[in-house]
Amino acid sequence: MNKKGIALVLALVIVMVLLLLGGAMLSRSMAEVNLSNRYLESIQAFWLAEAGINQALIDLRSDYSASNVASTTFGEGGYSAVITANVDGTRTVTATGFIPSGGTPRIQRTLESVMNRLAHTPANFFSQAIYSAGDITFAGAAYSVAGDVMYSGTFTGTDSGITGDVTDDPSITPLAHLDFDQLKTISQAQGNYHDVDGLDGPFPTDFWYDEVAGIPNVVYLEGAFDLSGKNLVGGFFIVGGDVVYDAELSGNVAVDGAIYTLGNFTLNGGGSALNINGGVWSGQNTTITGSSTIAYNAGYMNAIQNLGIVTTVQMLSWDDTQDPYNLVP
Repeated sequence: MNKKGIALVLALVIVMVLLLLGGAMLSRSMAEVNLSNRYLESIQAFWLAEAGINQALIDLRSDYSASNVASTTFGEGGYSAVITANVDGTRTVTATGFIPSGGTPRIQRTLESVMNRLAHTPANFFSQAIYSAGDITFAGAAYSVAGDVMYSGTFTGTDSGITGDVTDDPSITPLAHLDFDQLKTISQAQGNYHDVDGLDGPFPTDFWYDEVAGIPNVVYLEGAFDLSGKNLVGGFFIVGGDVVYDAELSGNVAVDGAIYTLGNFTLNGGGSALNINGGVWSGQNTTITGSSTIAYNAGYMNAIQNLGIVTTVQMLSWDDTQDPYNLVP
Protein backbone atom coordinates (compact mmCIF):
# COMPACT_ATOMS: atom_id res chain seq x y z
CA MET A 1 0.00 0.00 0.00
CA ASN A 2 2.82 2.38 0.87
CA LYS A 3 4.48 1.70 -2.47
CA LYS A 4 1.24 2.37 -4.33
CA GLY A 5 0.75 5.61 -2.40
CA ILE A 6 4.25 6.76 -3.15
CA ALA A 7 3.79 5.91 -6.85
CA LEU A 8 0.55 7.86 -6.94
CA VAL A 9 2.17 10.88 -5.29
CA LEU A 10 5.08 10.72 -7.75
CA ALA A 11 2.67 10.46 -10.66
CA LEU A 12 0.75 13.50 -9.40
CA VAL A 13 4.01 15.42 -8.97
CA ILE A 14 5.11 14.54 -12.49
CA VAL A 15 1.73 15.54 -13.90
CA MET A 16 1.90 18.86 -12.04
CA VAL A 17 5.42 19.51 -13.29
CA LEU A 18 4.37 18.71 -16.85
CA LEU A 19 1.34 20.96 -16.52
CA LEU A 20 3.50 23.76 -15.18
CA LEU A 21 6.04 23.31 -17.95
CA GLY A 22 3.32 23.15 -20.56
CA GLY A 23 1.68 26.24 -19.16
CA ALA A 24 4.98 28.09 -19.13
CA MET A 25 5.71 27.07 -22.73
CA LEU A 26 2.21 28.07 -23.83
CA SER A 27 2.52 31.39 -22.03
CA ARG A 28 5.91 32.04 -23.60
CA SER A 29 4.63 31.06 -27.02
CA MET A 30 1.71 33.44 -26.70
CA ALA A 31 4.04 36.19 -25.49
CA GLU A 32 6.31 35.66 -28.49
CA VAL A 33 3.34 35.78 -30.85
CA ASN A 34 2.18 39.02 -29.25
CA LEU A 35 5.68 40.48 -29.42
CA SER A 36 5.98 39.44 -33.07
CA ASN A 37 2.64 41.07 -33.87
CA ARG A 38 3.62 44.24 -32.07
CA TYR A 39 6.95 44.37 -33.89
CA LEU A 40 5.13 43.92 -37.22
CA GLU A 41 2.80 46.76 -36.31
CA SER A 42 5.82 48.83 -35.31
CA ILE A 43 7.28 48.37 -38.79
CA GLN A 44 3.93 49.37 -40.31
CA ALA A 45 3.83 52.45 -38.07
CA PHE A 46 7.36 53.30 -39.23
CA TRP A 47 6.29 53.37 -42.87
CA LEU A 48 3.21 55.37 -41.96
CA ALA A 49 5.49 57.93 -40.31
CA GLU A 50 7.60 57.91 -43.49
CA ALA A 51 4.42 58.69 -45.42
CA GLY A 52 3.90 61.63 -43.08
CA ILE A 53 7.43 62.89 -43.84
CA ASN A 54 6.78 62.63 -47.58
CA GLN A 55 3.44 64.41 -47.30
CA ALA A 56 5.08 67.23 -45.33
CA LEU A 57 7.71 67.53 -48.08
CA ILE A 58 4.96 67.83 -50.69
CA ASP A 59 3.12 70.42 -48.60
CA LEU A 60 6.26 72.49 -48.03
CA ARG A 61 7.05 72.49 -51.74
CA SER A 62 3.58 73.87 -52.31
CA ASP A 63 3.64 76.30 -49.37
CA TYR A 64 6.82 76.80 -47.34
CA SER A 65 4.77 78.31 -44.52
CA ALA A 66 2.77 75.09 -43.98
CA SER A 67 2.56 74.25 -40.29
CA ASN A 68 1.32 70.66 -40.04
CA VAL A 69 -0.05 67.58 -41.75
CA ALA A 70 -3.50 66.68 -40.45
CA SER A 71 -4.14 63.20 -39.10
CA THR A 72 -4.65 60.99 -42.13
CA THR A 73 -6.02 57.46 -42.24
CA PHE A 74 -4.03 55.03 -44.34
CA GLY A 75 -5.06 51.38 -44.24
CA GLU A 76 -5.31 50.09 -40.69
CA GLY A 77 -3.33 53.00 -39.31
CA GLY A 78 -2.62 56.63 -39.98
CA TYR A 79 -0.07 59.44 -39.78
CA SER A 80 0.27 63.08 -38.87
CA ALA A 81 3.12 65.58 -38.81
CA VAL A 82 4.08 68.83 -37.13
CA ILE A 83 6.18 71.32 -39.11
CA THR A 84 8.29 73.73 -37.06
CA ALA A 85 9.89 76.84 -38.56
CA ASN A 86 13.48 77.25 -37.32
CA VAL A 87 15.35 80.53 -36.90
CA ASP A 88 17.83 79.60 -39.64
CA GLY A 89 15.01 79.29 -42.18
CA THR A 90 14.89 75.50 -42.20
CA ARG A 91 11.87 73.41 -41.23
CA THR A 92 11.82 70.52 -38.77
CA VAL A 93 9.20 67.91 -39.56
CA THR A 94 8.15 65.53 -36.78
CA ALA A 95 5.95 62.81 -38.24
CA THR A 96 4.15 60.08 -36.33
CA GLY A 97 2.71 56.86 -37.68
CA PHE A 98 0.22 54.98 -35.55
CA ILE A 99 -1.95 51.86 -35.39
CA PRO A 100 -4.93 51.69 -35.27
CA SER A 101 -6.27 54.73 -37.07
CA GLY A 102 -8.95 55.42 -34.46
CA GLY A 103 -8.88 55.52 -30.68
CA THR A 104 -5.78 55.10 -28.52
CA PRO A 105 -2.78 53.85 -30.57
CA ARG A 106 -1.40 50.44 -29.74
CA ILE A 107 1.82 51.27 -31.54
CA GLN A 108 3.31 54.49 -32.83
CA ARG A 109 6.62 55.49 -34.42
CA THR A 110 8.10 58.96 -34.80
CA LEU A 111 10.51 60.21 -37.46
CA GLU A 112 12.17 63.61 -37.67
CA SER A 113 13.50 65.38 -40.74
CA VAL A 114 15.05 68.79 -41.33
CA MET A 115 14.14 70.37 -44.68
CA ASN A 116 15.25 73.50 -46.44
CA ARG A 117 14.43 75.58 -49.48
CA LEU A 118 17.39 77.27 -51.12
CA ALA A 119 16.71 80.79 -52.35
CA HIS A 120 18.74 79.96 -55.47
CA THR A 121 21.33 77.50 -56.69
CA PRO A 122 24.62 77.67 -54.75
CA ALA A 123 27.62 79.66 -55.89
CA ASN A 124 29.76 77.83 -58.46
CA PHE A 125 26.84 75.52 -59.32
CA PHE A 126 27.17 76.36 -63.02
CA SER A 127 30.93 76.82 -63.13
CA GLN A 128 32.22 73.27 -62.62
CA ALA A 129 33.09 70.50 -65.03
CA ILE A 130 32.14 68.11 -62.21
CA TYR A 131 29.95 69.09 -59.26
CA SER A 132 29.53 66.08 -56.98
CA ALA A 133 27.70 66.09 -53.66
CA GLY A 134 29.41 62.81 -52.72
CA ASP A 135 32.76 61.08 -53.11
CA ILE A 136 34.86 61.28 -56.26
CA THR A 137 36.99 58.43 -57.58
CA PHE A 138 39.38 58.64 -60.51
CA ALA A 139 40.67 55.20 -61.49
CA GLY A 140 43.83 55.19 -63.58
CA ALA A 141 45.48 58.11 -65.31
CA ALA A 142 43.88 57.95 -68.76
CA TYR A 143 41.04 60.32 -67.92
CA SER A 144 40.92 64.06 -68.66
CA VAL A 145 38.86 66.79 -66.98
CA ALA A 146 39.11 70.23 -68.56
CA GLY A 147 37.65 72.50 -65.91
CA ASP A 148 37.09 72.81 -62.18
CA VAL A 149 35.96 69.99 -59.90
CA MET A 150 33.97 70.48 -56.69
CA TYR A 151 32.96 67.65 -54.39
CA SER A 152 31.81 66.85 -50.86
CA GLY A 153 33.29 63.72 -49.35
CA THR A 154 36.50 61.93 -50.18
CA PHE A 155 38.77 62.13 -53.21
CA THR A 156 40.29 58.84 -54.36
CA GLY A 157 42.92 58.50 -57.07
CA THR A 158 45.13 61.08 -58.74
CA ASP A 159 44.18 64.58 -59.90
CA SER A 160 46.86 64.62 -62.59
CA GLY A 161 44.24 64.59 -65.34
CA ILE A 162 42.41 67.68 -64.05
CA THR A 163 43.40 71.03 -65.55
CA GLY A 164 41.24 73.17 -63.24
CA ASP A 165 40.89 73.66 -59.48
CA VAL A 166 39.80 70.80 -57.21
CA THR A 167 37.74 71.92 -54.20
CA ASP A 168 36.30 69.95 -51.29
CA ASP A 169 33.18 71.77 -50.07
CA PRO A 170 30.96 69.85 -47.57
CA SER A 171 28.27 72.52 -47.87
CA ILE A 172 27.20 71.34 -51.33
CA THR A 173 25.60 68.25 -49.78
CA PRO A 174 22.80 67.53 -50.47
CA LEU A 175 22.81 68.45 -54.14
CA ALA A 176 20.55 71.44 -54.86
CA HIS A 177 17.16 69.98 -55.72
CA LEU A 178 16.02 71.58 -58.97
CA ASP A 179 12.33 72.07 -59.71
CA PHE A 180 11.60 68.85 -61.58
CA ASP A 181 8.06 69.91 -62.46
CA GLN A 182 9.44 72.99 -64.19
CA LEU A 183 12.05 70.97 -66.09
CA LYS A 184 9.53 68.26 -66.97
CA THR A 185 7.18 70.85 -68.45
CA ILE A 186 9.95 72.28 -70.63
CA SER A 187 11.02 68.84 -71.84
CA GLN A 188 7.44 67.84 -72.68
CA ALA A 189 6.95 71.03 -74.71
CA GLN A 190 10.13 70.19 -76.66
CA GLY A 191 9.19 66.53 -77.15
CA ASN A 192 12.15 65.45 -75.02
CA TYR A 193 10.29 63.79 -72.14
CA HIS A 194 10.96 60.08 -71.57
CA ASP A 195 8.88 57.95 -69.21
CA VAL A 196 9.98 54.55 -67.88
CA ASP A 197 9.06 52.92 -71.21
CA GLY A 198 11.16 55.30 -73.28
CA LEU A 199 14.48 55.44 -71.47
CA ASP A 200 16.40 54.22 -74.53
CA GLY A 201 15.52 57.32 -76.51
CA PRO A 202 15.66 58.48 -79.18
CA PHE A 203 17.55 61.49 -77.81
CA PRO A 204 18.64 64.73 -79.49
CA THR A 205 22.14 64.72 -80.97
CA ASP A 206 22.76 68.44 -80.43
CA PHE A 207 22.81 70.54 -77.27
CA TRP A 208 20.70 73.29 -78.82
CA TYR A 209 16.95 73.20 -79.21
CA ASP A 210 17.04 76.77 -80.58
CA GLU A 211 20.61 78.04 -80.79
CA VAL A 212 19.60 81.49 -82.00
CA ALA A 213 17.36 81.97 -78.96
CA GLY A 214 19.91 80.28 -76.70
CA ILE A 215 17.52 77.49 -75.64
CA PRO A 216 18.98 74.03 -74.98
CA ASN A 217 17.30 70.69 -75.41
CA VAL A 218 15.95 69.77 -71.98
CA VAL A 219 15.83 65.97 -71.84
CA TYR A 220 13.95 64.54 -68.86
CA LEU A 221 14.22 60.82 -68.01
CA GLU A 222 12.01 59.10 -65.44
CA GLY A 223 14.65 56.46 -64.81
CA ALA A 224 18.25 55.39 -65.36
CA PHE A 225 20.34 56.84 -68.15
CA ASP A 226 22.24 54.12 -70.02
CA LEU A 227 24.15 55.29 -73.06
CA SER A 228 25.61 51.91 -74.05
CA GLY A 229 25.63 51.52 -77.81
CA LYS A 230 24.79 55.16 -78.55
CA ASN A 231 27.21 57.31 -80.52
CA LEU A 232 26.10 60.89 -79.85
CA VAL A 233 23.45 62.52 -77.66
CA GLY A 234 22.95 66.17 -76.84
CA GLY A 235 21.10 68.44 -74.44
CA PHE A 236 20.63 69.10 -70.76
CA PHE A 237 19.79 65.68 -69.30
CA ILE A 238 17.82 65.43 -66.04
CA VAL A 239 18.00 61.84 -64.83
CA GLY A 240 15.43 60.34 -62.49
CA GLY A 241 13.12 62.92 -61.02
CA ASP A 242 12.20 63.04 -57.38
CA VAL A 243 13.51 59.49 -56.89
CA VAL A 244 17.24 58.75 -56.88
CA TYR A 245 18.40 56.83 -59.93
CA ASP A 246 21.91 56.03 -61.11
CA ALA A 247 23.17 57.57 -64.33
CA GLU A 248 25.49 55.00 -65.86
CA LEU A 249 27.44 55.81 -69.01
CA SER A 250 29.43 53.06 -70.65
CA GLY A 251 30.88 52.34 -74.06
CA ASN A 252 32.07 54.71 -76.77
CA VAL A 253 29.72 57.68 -76.65
CA ALA A 254 29.87 61.45 -76.91
CA VAL A 255 27.58 63.70 -74.86
CA ASP A 256 27.16 67.22 -76.25
CA GLY A 257 25.74 68.80 -73.12
CA ALA A 258 25.35 68.42 -69.36
CA ILE A 259 23.93 65.75 -67.08
CA TYR A 260 22.16 66.22 -63.74
CA THR A 261 21.36 63.27 -61.50
CA LEU A 262 20.49 62.89 -57.82
CA GLY A 263 22.10 59.45 -57.90
CA ASN A 264 25.54 58.07 -58.65
CA PHE A 265 27.45 59.06 -61.78
CA THR A 266 29.67 56.35 -63.21
CA LEU A 267 31.68 56.94 -66.36
CA ASN A 268 33.32 53.78 -67.61
CA GLY A 269 35.73 54.73 -70.37
CA GLY A 270 35.97 52.11 -73.06
CA GLY A 271 37.61 54.00 -75.91
CA SER A 272 39.12 57.28 -77.00
CA ALA A 273 35.78 58.55 -78.38
CA LEU A 274 34.14 58.68 -74.94
CA ASN A 275 33.67 62.28 -73.80
CA ILE A 276 31.27 64.80 -72.31
CA ASN A 277 31.29 68.37 -73.55
CA GLY A 278 29.35 70.38 -70.97
CA GLY A 279 29.45 69.29 -67.34
CA VAL A 280 28.12 66.93 -64.70
CA TRP A 281 26.11 67.30 -61.48
CA SER A 282 25.94 64.25 -59.24
CA GLY A 283 23.90 63.92 -56.07
CA GLN A 284 25.89 60.98 -54.74
CA ASN A 285 29.21 59.49 -55.82
CA THR A 286 31.14 60.14 -59.03
CA THR A 287 33.42 57.51 -60.55
CA ILE A 288 35.55 58.19 -63.64
CA THR A 289 37.54 55.34 -65.17
CA GLY A 290 39.43 54.59 -68.36
CA SER A 291 40.06 57.00 -71.21
CA SER A 292 37.18 59.34 -70.36
CA THR A 293 37.03 63.06 -71.04
CA ILE A 294 34.83 65.69 -69.41
CA ALA A 295 35.21 69.26 -70.65
CA TYR A 296 33.47 72.27 -69.12
CA ASN A 297 31.47 74.32 -71.63
CA ALA A 298 30.68 77.80 -70.29
CA GLY A 299 28.30 78.58 -73.17
CA TYR A 300 26.19 75.53 -72.44
CA MET A 301 26.17 76.21 -68.72
CA ASN A 302 25.07 79.81 -69.26
CA ALA A 303 22.21 78.62 -71.45
CA ILE A 304 21.07 76.18 -68.75
CA GLN A 305 21.31 78.86 -66.08
CA ASN A 306 19.30 81.24 -68.25
CA LEU A 307 16.38 78.81 -68.21
CA GLY A 308 15.61 80.33 -64.80
CA ILE A 309 15.30 77.01 -63.03
CA VAL A 310 14.33 77.41 -59.39
CA THR A 311 15.13 75.10 -56.48
CA THR A 312 12.59 73.24 -54.38
CA VAL A 313 12.43 72.05 -50.77
CA GLN A 314 14.75 69.16 -49.99
CA MET A 315 15.65 67.02 -46.99
CA LEU A 316 18.83 67.92 -45.14
CA SER A 317 18.59 65.14 -42.55
CA TRP A 318 16.40 62.23 -41.51
CA ASP A 319 16.29 60.51 -38.14
CA ASP A 320 14.39 57.60 -36.59
CA THR A 321 13.78 58.82 -33.06
CA GLN A 322 12.72 55.46 -31.62
CA ASP A 323 14.30 52.08 -31.08
CA PRO A 324 12.11 49.69 -33.10
CA TYR A 325 12.31 47.18 -30.24
CA ASN A 326 10.99 49.75 -27.78
CA LEU A 327 7.35 49.17 -28.60
CA VAL A 328 5.71 51.18 -25.87
CA PRO A 329 3.17 53.55 -27.53
